[in-house]
Amino acid sequence: MTKKWEITFGLIGGSTALLFFGGIAVTFNQMSLSNFRETYQALSLEGFGSVKETFESLRSMTGVFNVSLFLSLVGLCLALYLSLKGKASPMAALIYLISGVLLLFGTQFIAYPFVFFYLLAAGSSMYRQKIEQRCRSNVSK
Repeated sequence: MTKKWEITFGLIGGSTALLFFGGIAVTFNQMSLSNFRETYQALSLEGFGSVKETFESLRSMTGVFNVSLFLSLVGLCLALYLSLKGKASPMAALIYLISGVLLLFGTQFIAYPFVFFYLLAAGSSMYRQKIEQRCRSNVSK
């Protein structure tokens, strides 16, 4: 397993999360209450509260998604940097893991398909570290 795989997994997870949750954020921030009311009535979800309450709660949840996505992407960039540097593979794996868990809980488990790639990157990083340790121990014998 090479660095290429862990970096690829991290980039796939981060870019798909950015596209999905960034798209949601742009859509809800650009939408007016009247546009939402038309969509809301088209979905016929009248039993769940007023349109304005639902609109405001979705907007606030979008803000939470944005913050967790931003923090997760900052962690991802740091982990990618450490992976490319190559010296701090356990730290990169830990940061991949923390970034993925942050995204998972910040989006209330909606982002589990994207977090899967973060976890693959962390696992790949740890696996690569174990292989490098075995190679070093075999060379020293």
